[in-house]
Amino acid sequence: GLLTLLLAPHYLGEITLEQPTLTLLPPNDKGGISEVGDRPTPVKQRQAPASWWERRSLRLTVRDGRMQAEQAADTTPRLLAQGVELGGELAQGTFSYQLAFHGGDMGGQFRAQGFVNLPTADQPWFPSLISQTNLEIRELQLEPLLELAADHLPRVPRGNGILNATCRLRMAGTNQIELEGDSSLRELALHGGLLGPDHPRFSQLLFRFQGSRHPAEGWRLTRLDLQSEPLRFLARGFLDQQRVDFTSQGEADLA
Repeated sequence: GLLTLLLAPHYLGEITLEQPTLTLLPPNDKGGISEVGDRPTPVKQRQAPASWWERRSLRLTVRDGRMQAEQAADTTPRLLAQGVELGGELAQGTFSYQLAFHGGDMGGQFRAQGFVNLPTADQPWFPSLISQTNLEIRELQLEPLLELAADHLPRVPRGNGILNATCRLRMAGTNQIELEGDSSLRELALHGGLLGPDHPRFSQLLFRFQGSRHPAEGWRLTRLDLQSEPLRFLARGFLDQQRVDFTSQGEADLA
């Protein structure tokens, strides 16, 4: 209340959203907005004062939220997430959070926790973000997700399967990314898209991965260890704008 604000003037309080719904709209077919006219000549800026998120603190709570995606006209939106529970806190320019939800039409359960270091006032927004996320996925049905992706990206195959995964994602801006984790897929069946006439099926796939992206070296796959019956596959390498260099080895048990 007022007493809290008087004792801690930099604390803005707590925002609570009950049963909010976030709707994702389809891509705009008209394309992006083009720039018109001459660009202004850059001028030397004085040092900017601290942003409000560096000087203020607050808490954010979301209870029983939903996320859905609009599809074609006159169709029911696809439910992507339900039972969304979020607890977050902003303090000294860092937003820490814990997130949990059920996968809507996809089933499964999601849990994530991490932080985002917001940029200072004189830094560009996205290139200066620093974040870390620990993500856990349990019993996710892939069919609705693949259908949604294939509707917008024709080369993405359709199919079904059940995903379990744990991974850690670290990002510095949009150019430095580190990703590692373990995943398993059960009852995976794919068709269409870049697969053409092929219809691969796997009763179970287990894979461990570790990779990164840095401006000086592009994408680097430190480790990819994939196992299924009767295959085992290991790979590593890197990819940049000039070249692709991958090494791999595999074995098959044909007994």
